Amino acid sequence: MYEHQHPIYLHFLDRELGFSVDFRATPLLVERVLKILALTCSASCYCGISLIWESPALNADCRRFIALLEESDVLGAVSYNGTVEEFYESRQRLYAHDTQRYPLYFSGGPDGLRTIRATLHKPQDTTSALLKDLELWISKSSSLSRKKITAPALQAIEDGLQARTGEAVTYRLFDPFLAKAGGTAADTGVISRQISLAYSRHYLDYAGGDILTGIKGLSFFDDQLATAFPLHDVPLLLLLLDTAGLSPLIEEPWPTRRTFWDPFLTELRNADGYNLSMTVRTILQAAHNQLPPSVHAHSQYAARTRIAALIKRARHDLETKLPRPYGSWRDNDTHIGEHSTKPLLVHARTSLEALAQALHRSDVYWGLPQVERKGDAVTAAITSDPHPATHLPRILLLTATQVETKCALETFAQTLGPRKKPLFGEHTTYFSLGQAHGCDVYLAQSEAGAAGPSGSILTAHDAFRFLDPVLSVVP
Repeated sequence: MYEHQHPIYLHFLDRELGFSVDFRATPLLVERVLKILALTCSASCYCGISLIWESPALNADCRRFIALLEESDVLGAVSYNGTVEEFYESRQRLYAHDTQRYPLYFSGGPDGLRTIRATLHKPQDTTSALLKDLELWISKSSSLSRKKITAPALQAIEDGLQARTGEAVTYRLFDPFLAKAGGTAADTGVISRQISLAYSRHYLDYAGGDILTGIKGLSFFDDQLATAFPLHDVPLLLLLLDTAGLSPLIEEPWPTRRTFWDPFLTELRNADGYNLSMTVRTILQAAHNQLPPSVHAHSQYAARTRIAALIKRARHDLETKLPRPYGSWRDNDTHIGEHSTKPLLVHARTSLEALAQALHRSDVYWGLPQVERKGDAVTAAITSDPHPATHLPRILLLTATQVETKCALETFAQTLGPRKKPLFGEHTTYFSLGQAHGCDVYLAQSEAGAAGPSGSILTAHDAFRFLDPVLSVVP
């Protein structure tokens, strides 16, 4: 399976981010989310090595599972430092003023941090990026973000940055200055969330990544950071895994199902015939394309609710045809036999493909693009206008790299304003960049090269069917 997917940044492991919205991750939640991600997404996931060691939500079992994910090239730990010793010393410098919240860096030495090690190098240190973001944030007096800053919060940020002598950029840096300026809990929240947004964007920019959505308590960041909803939406992914008969693997501790997880992660996750991600993506795209325009204009919650209803309706129609095999494939009360892992995945994929076909055969499309069906194949040919409310000619920008895409998105956002929610074709995600010179402008990214499953030829072919552009531009 070679469809283009962005790597997933594990923002929910960030303790400071959680604090900013009163979210507390638990070992159970972390393990469940990582298993959902491993089963449904072929892209890798990543986070800073500091998040792994500093998160109070990671118990011994969670860290062992993360080590297994790293060993299987499913997860990458990122660091600006070259060695464990350098990382340890840098944390001591950054948190010398905050030792109570970071005790692991001030007792035991660096040897305790060697069980999970950074595998990805980041060329820019995070602190410099945060300082630059905060300085820019408070300098834009006419921006919308500045309007959210009260005078005490603004004064606290300016005083904290001026007085800083090497400390880490966390809300604790500004606390004494905020108290002196007469700040409130709301001011602390605004500052904390801005720091967390800057921190997350720094890591998202590093790898061209995206985040998981739908984790209860983190919806503030869903709206701010996610770019490909609903493709990585945790509640919807869990619903699809339940449909495929795999929900017990999510609910039960991974060590009790190690005879499944070991061969799946090391051999089968991206193997032809066993990979689930493309079928999952097809289902979520098909359901998302069936939503009426009024739902697209509202919250992710509204769209998630409608998509879940579509999936449940299609699943209900198929329940008599899709027996769930999990119980019958147990060798005993505690293990799935190694020889049962492949049949389990084949059945899961078959179940999801049947669900995808049921969604494409659905008679209820709420007035959105209809699907042309060819036999039992999961193919979608868009035959009506994906934007029935507008009839402007369309221009398509076709990029081949993350650098080109980022540059185009930023340039058009500065000129035409914030972009709308992305649209999903059969194989491609389309970014609506706005209107210019009487045309609607869209952007799509292919993989480098003309051929291949996600190359420019197939991406352009999908775009011509979905958008019917009058002009395509290749940088």
